[in-house]
Amino acid sequence: MKKHFNFIMIAVVAVSLLAAKCGTDPDDPPSDGGTTTFDDPSVIIAKDVINSNPDIVSVKAVMYNEETDEEKVIATGKYENNGFKITLPKTISNEYLFDADEAFGDEQGIVISDPNAKIGVAWVYAFNDKGKEIGDFYCLGITTKYYVDAMYVYADRNFTIKGKIEEGKYVDEYDCSFKKGWNILYAIDGNFEYFFLLSTQKPADINMEWIFEESYSWESAYVRFVKEIDSPDCKAMGVMHEDFGIQAMCYFWDESGASSYYWIPVGNYAIIHLDEDYNQVVDISGYYFEDEGIYSVVCSEKDGELYFYVTQDGKSNKSIKQKSLLKKHTTIAKRRALQD
Repeated sequence: MKKHFNFIMIAVVAVSLLAAKCGTDPDDPPSDGGTTTFDDPSVIIAKDVINSNPDIVSVKAVMYNEETDEEKVIATGKYENNGFKITLPKTISNEYLFDADEAFGDEQGIVISDPNAKIGVAWVYAFNDKGKEIGDFYCLGITTKYYVDAMYVYADRNFTIKGKIEEGKYVDEYDCSFKKGWNILYAIDGNFEYFFLLSTQKPADINMEWIFEESYSWESAYVRFVKEIDSPDCKAMGVMHEDFGIQAMCYFWDESGASSYYWIPVGNYAIIHLDEDYNQVVDISGYYFEDEGIYSVVCSEKDGELYFYVTQDGKSNKSIKQKSLLKKHTTIAKRRALQD
């Protein structure tokens, strides 16, 4: 199964740096173990959370089991003074891990030192006093040059993911050295330059901040992308929400086939693609994706012309999950950049 990352560039003219911190301040007393979040990836510390909500009383770190379609709470913490601290368990059961090769191995030019390595991602959710999940937390960094998404990734062994993919003006690079246990993975997406970097090394010139994203609606749809013809205009397809921007994007490069399904909020979307010069083109406007609907966005040919259309494949039984490592982080980062 192939994982697809969101590579679309959005130019940001001016971005103000945010205030919340991922980790502890140098002047603060040491936390348990005397380390910051970045010194010890098994301890998640958030201070001065942006968009903090007074309804939040607790925070839970959660991992997902693809076989049973269930989420498991692996750590909890109190939400106090617009922040929280969670200590992740030292070991994670294999049932909450998946093959690193499944996520990266079939990308041409990417080499995994141990194809048997397994990884898993912890997501951080917010809960109110009634135990209801009311939103998500994201650790982001935004500058005028790029945005960075930080994710907490567990590895069952030491291994590396290295390589570079070059397609026209665009360069995707992987420079990851995972250690057994918890790691922080940084997805670095350029604003003005065509680059994407996935690395376990934190950029030195950026502040990482925690942001709370409220869950306004649990209604969702699922969409995949299908490339039926060998056309340079089919190598990148996406769906763009009328209010929140791009919610899913798939790159096929040179191969044809179908992607895995992506989770998206319900609503009206434009179906878009990138042409061979990486210009964004709107193919269908105002297509409504309904709750629990399963859809395919297809790039095909009709009467000798490029043709995009959408099919409804059925209704969700809640067993389809978005499996991209990046989840919706990049979308949140870009939306924050545009708002600021």
